[in-house]
Amino acid sequence: RAVRDHAWFGDALRFHPTSDAIAAVAAALPPDIAQISTDELFAGIDYQPLNLASSMGQLRFVPAEESFDVAFREIVVLETVPNDIAVVAGIVTQTFQTPLSHINVLSQNRGTPNMGLRGAWTNETLRALDGAWVELRVGAFDWSVRQVTEAEAETWWEANRPAPLDVPPMDLSVQAITPIGAVLAPPPSTLQDALHHAIPAFGGKVSHFAAMARVDAIPTPAAFAVPVFFFDQFMEQNGLWDELDAMLVDPEFVNDRAIKRARLAALRASIE
Repeated sequence: RAVRDHAWFGDALRFHPTSDAIAAVAAALPPDIAQISTDELFAGIDYQPLNLASSMGQLRFVPAEESFDVAFREIVVLETVPNDIAVVAGIVTQTFQTPLSHINVLSQNRGTPNMGLRGAWTNETLRALDGAWVELRVGAFDWSVRQVTEAEAETWWEANRPAPLDVPPMDLSVQAITPIGAVLAPPPSTLQDALHHAIPAFGGKVSHFAAMARVDAIPTPAAFAVPVFFFDQFMEQNGLWDELDAMLVDPEFVNDRAIKRARLAALRASIE
């Protein structure tokens, strides 16, 4: 209402729900808030290229309730637009997206193809390749999908594998519960340097919380930090590092989603 009443285009302003969850809430808005649906916004358009790229992976149709359970070598066909998604090789949504939708921002950051396709859930070309290894190409004006062998996909992955993250090892030298104000090195150390040294000992969330606590304008509660030393000690004393290391080299754990889910649940139970 504020934007509408103070903008020259106010009479033409519409609220656009960008997901099914938001649309459900927006249904309760009063009648004076004009709305436009995604279908209305993209009427007459069947194909929506969002991130132009190509990749190879295993094509899989993923119901909305399972969008959290995807694998990085899968090209997923989704009935709706999820608010978030793990790393996948490509995305096709039946519901059209917006360019700034979270999953498109993720796709652009990851360099993976992302497109909207009206009727994707029942598209005969895609359905015929469900479960197969494919190459998906998202172009500016058209898209294509072709079946490939698992060997071709493996070769492609080896050539396009992202560079390993440079994760520093844990700093186990800090072995005391620490007041939040003492987590970061005091000035004249720059904040970047202070975080660089604190994260291996305390983790990212605690270290960045300590940075926020330095800003008077940000209200933060009194807190203390538990260093990662105690996590490492717990995992070591209970043999849980060995259990985790064995999982990571087990091909069944790496490649079978059901086995991975069951063994991770067992690991969490062991930790508890």
